[in-house]
Amino acid sequence: MPEGAVYVGRPTRWGNPCDWRAYPTMHHDAEGEAWPISDAERRRFAVSDFEAEVVYGAGRRASYPSDEEIRRELRGRHLVCWCPLDQPCHADLLLRIANSPEGLR
Repeated sequence: MPEGAVYVGRPTRWGNPCDWRAYPTMHHDAEGEAWPISDAERRRFAVSDFEAEVVYGAGRRASYPSDEEIRRELRGRHLVCWCPLDQPCHADLLLRIANSPEGLR
């Protein structure tokens, strides 16, 4: 890990509480057809739900750090997570909050 970087995966206080592994692996339509949902798509769902919680306040967990804490502790830092670099990650949203003047709300 690069010097000065902050690990933001589970189980840190910065981890995404929306676990992509808990999302369905199959999609079923009204006609009964089913097809698999990729891990990348499940990660997108988890990041989208994280954004809904953290940015838009839709059920934000009281234990999750506030925008002020995110800006104070993560601004200008490199964030590290275990997500593949070419797929969605909640760290991208944390970086947007951390480096914004007043959060995203």
